[in-house]
Amino acid sequence: MNYEKMFGKSHKKTVILGSIAAFAILSVTISAIVGFSVKSVTDNANMLDDSRSRSTVNAALHNVTDQMEGITRDNAIWDDAAEAAYKTNDVQWMFENWGQTTLDYPLYNEALVIEADGTPVMAYDNGVEMAWTPGQFYGPSFETLLQKVRVAEGVGNNAMMESAFVMTPQGLTVMSIGPILASSFDMKIELAKRRFVVFSRQMTAEDIAGMSETYVVPGLRFEREASVSLMQTAVNDATGQTIGFLSWPPQNPGHKAFDKISPYLLAVLALLASLLFGFVAFSRFLVRDINRDRIRAHYEST
Repeated sequence: MNYEKMFGKSHKKTVILGSIAAFAILSVTISAIVGFSVKSVTDNANMLDDSRSRSTVNAALHNVTDQMEGITRDNAIWDDAAEAAYKTNDVQWMFENWGQTTLDYPLYNEALVIEADGTPVMAYDNGVEMAWTPGQFYGPSFETLLQKVRVAEGVGNNAMMESAFVMTPQGLTVMSIGPILASSFDMKIELAKRRFVVFSRQMTAEDIAGMSETYVVPGLRFEREASVSLMQTAVNDATGQTIGFLSWPPQNPGHKAFDKISPYLLAVLALLASLLFGFVAFSRFLVRDINRDRIRAHYEST
């Protein structure tokens, strides 16, 4: 018998089968690595965008309250306002400069002048005298903010202004409180005798839509209840109570990018599958040829 010839062919068969297995393992490994990498990139892109949008919405909320504080400061720290509030008690001046402005003014819908204990000196809502007390209209946040500003000793530009989102009978509202003080001279007013201005504005659907466009967060809207299918940021009042949520659909840029590159990935996987199929087919041909030679050698050796 020609054992050397027979065992040589058997060794070649083993090498071929081993090569098939190695190529198959390599193909599966490459496919798994590519798939894992694409999924990781996709998920990370989605998470980064979710984090960006949440940070953006929080910044937008802070910007709204900061703007209302700025409006309050511009009106509260004013020589003429201090004269009207403390020297002349000119409620008509307050009405003409603040009260009647609430009828049709984009910066605020309510304007109040209050004593340190919260008693209204003047209170107008959309051009008419307010039908609620400040506590009824603004809820617990009113007393919380008032308490903060009435114990603050700052004067002029150093005076403390406080703002917050609240839920009023008219819906989501941003409000701010600040002490009425002179801007160009030091008017000695005891803390307990200070008067304060309150300005507030309803956050309408149009306002939220404007935030959505300005801050590039498509689909932004205000909802009272939490949602499991949407991205959300809680809107809290001055007491820390959640009064609603700014919600928006996730954009999932990773999935969008995957949709664009998926044809190329499928092409790569198809190429790997074709190479594997071709390699297996060619290897099977070689194995059959080796088997034929082995059988032929067996008969020739007997």
